Amino acid sequence: AGGANGVGLAPAGPTFDLVAAQPTIAQLVRTMLLISGCVVTFATAFVAVGSGSISSNPAVLLQMRRTWPMVVASLVLHGTAVMLEGVLLAQSKLRTLVTSYGLIAVSILALQAVSAASGWGLLGVWGVYFFFQVSRVALFSWRSGILHLYTPAIRSLRMPAMGRDGIRVAARRGSAVCDDC
Repeated sequence: AGGANGVGLAPAGPTFDLVAAQPTIAQLVRTMLLISGCVVTFATAFVAVGSGSISSNPAVLLQMRRTWPMVVASLVLHGTAVMLEGVLLAQSKLRTLVTSYGLIAVSILALQAVSAASGWGLLGVWGVYFFFQVSRVALFSWRSGILHLYTPAIRSLRMPAMGRDGIRVAARRGSAVCDDC
C-alpha cells in the first residue's frame, strides 16, 4: 500500500494539466470580468454620486477624479491577478508565488520611495498600486503558462508540440504527428 514513495503520498511533480483546464479557466475569466465589471460600476457610481459623503473639500474631490482611471484599472486587474494566483496554486507553484511576491515587494518599496520623494500624493499611491496589479498579472501569466496557451506567437515558439486545436500532439495515442502542429 502507499503511493509511489511508499508512505501513502502522491508522487511528486506537477499534476495540473493547463491545456485540459482551459474551459475552466475561460469560465473563471468570464466570471472575474463580470464581478470586476460590477465592482467598477458600483465604485464609479459612488464616486459620481457619493463622493461628497467622504469629503466636501474640493481638493480631495479633484484628487479622487484624477486617480479614478488608475483605480478602475487596478480593480479590474486585481480580479485577474487573483485568478492567475489560483492557477499557480493549482499547479503547486508556491515557490513561484513567493519569488514573484519578493520581486514585487522590492519594486513596490522603490516606487513608494520615489513617489514620496516626488510628492505625487494620492496619484502616486494609486500609481504604485496599479503597478502592483500589472506586475502580478504579468508575472503570474508568464509563470503559470497562460501566455503560452493564449499568445499565438509565443505558443508557436515555446510549445511546438501543440496542435492547432490546443491538444498536445505527443498525447494523441495512436495518431500520426500532423504536419500543421
